Amino acid sequence: MERAALVRCLNWAGQYTSHVHSDFGNHVLLEISGSLRLFGGLSALRTKIAEGFASLGYEACIAVAPTPRAALWLSRAGQAVTVSAIKNLSAHLGALPLAATAWPDKVCRNLRDLGLRQLGDCLRLPRNGFGRRIGKAYLQELDQALGREHDPRTAWQPPEYYCGRMELPMPVSKHDWLLHAIGRLLRELSGFLRAREAGIRRLQLYLQHEDAAATRCVLHLLHEERDAQRLLELLSERLHREVLPAPVVAVRIRSDALRVLRRAPEQLFGQRERKAGVSMTADMLVERLRARLGGEAVHGLCLVPEHRPESAWQVSEPGRDSDALRVKERPFWLLDSPRRLPIRAHQPWLDGPLSVESGPERIETGWWDGKDVARDYFRMRTHGGICLWVFRERRGTRAWFLHGVFA
Repeated sequence: MERAALVRCLNWAGQYTSHVHSDFGNHVLLEISGSLRLFGGLSALRTKIAEGFASLGYEACIAVAPTPRAALWLSRAGQAVTVSAIKNLSAHLGALPLAATAWPDKVCRNLRDLGLRQLGDCLRLPRNGFGRRIGKAYLQELDQALGREHDPRTAWQPPEYYCGRMELPMPVSKHDWLLHAIGRLLRELSGFLRAREAGIRRLQLYLQHEDAAATRCVLHLLHEERDAQRLLELLSERLHREVLPAPVVAVRIRSDALRVLRRAPEQLFGQRERKAGVSMTADMLVERLRARLGGEAVHGLCLVPEHRPESAWQVSEPGRDSDALRVKERPFWLLDSPRRLPIRAHQPWLDGPLSVESGPERIETGWWDGKDVARDYFRMRTHGGICLWVFRERRGTRAWFLHGVFA
C-alpha cells in the first residue's frame, strides 16, 4: 500500500518537472532547476509543492540541495533546509547522523566501532582508508552527495492512465463523508494530468464494500477536463442519486484514455480559464445535468448530410457540430411521419384550400438503402395564414402530404 501511495505521489509530482526520480523508498526526488522561472522562483515553487503534498494528506520534509543525494540525506534526517551552493554542502551534511544515509546496519555499526557518529566524521577520514575499510561504494556515495561525482538517475515513467485507491479509516455510509477521500484522489489525478498535458472525458469511480459488490459510477464529460474541483462537483452530483447497498470501506478512481487538451489550459496557479460567452455555461450545465440525471437522460441533436428530411438529423452528444448539407429553408417543426392531405377540386386541402407560395424543390434520393423517395416540396399557406411544408409524390398515386410547419 505504501508503494502504491508513493507511485501516485510520483505521478502527481510530474506537474512541476519532467525529471522525477525515486528508488521506491519513502522519498520523491525532483530536479527543479529548469522549473524555477516557470513557477516564480525557488521559494514559490517550494511552497506550492509543500501545500500540494499537504492537500493530498501527506506530511513531507522538503530539502533543497545542488545534488540529489544531499537533498535525500537532508530530508531523511528531517532537515527542511535549502542549500544553494555546493561549497556549503560539507557543513550541512557533516552534522547529519549516519542513519540519514540508509547504509546497511553492518556498515553503520563498523563506523560507530571506529568512533564515527556523524557524516562529518566520515568526511575527515583519509579517502583511501575509508574506501578500503568501509567500501568504495560508500565513498562514492559521499562524493556524489558533495558533487564530486555524477549521480545519474533513471527518470520515473508515468503510466498511461491514472488509477488510485484509498482505504477509509472506518466504514462510511454518508455521501458527504466520501467526498473528502474522493477529493484527495482527484487532486492526485489533476497533478498526473498536468504532468502529461492531458485531460479526460470519462472517469470511473468504484466504492468498495465489505459484503457487497462495488458500486460503480461513471462520469461522462463533454470536454477534456483536469480540474479537481470541477470533477469533484460533478461526482458529488452523481453520488447523491446513488443508493449505497452497504457502507464503503475503500474508494478507487480510474481514468480512461488520456486526451490532449483541446482548449486553453488552466492558468499556472489555479485560476480557471473559461470559454467566452454562453457556450461554456451551457456545457457545464449539461455535464451537471448528466451527473445528476444520468447520461442517457441528456443528449443533443445534430444535422447529418442527408437530403431526406426525416433522416437529416440524429441523436448525438451535446455540443457536437452538425455536418448538414446546404439546402433551402426548412420548417422548425417536422412531423414524425408525413400526414396525407385530402384533395378537393384538384388542390390539397387543410381546413380549406392551400395556396402555393414557392416551389417545387425536388428531392429524389435513397435508392441505395431501399428507402428511396421522389418528392416535390412546396411552401404553402392555409386560409388562416399558417405556413406549411407540403410535398407531392412523383410516383404512384401522386398524393399530397403535410411534412412540416414553419414557425
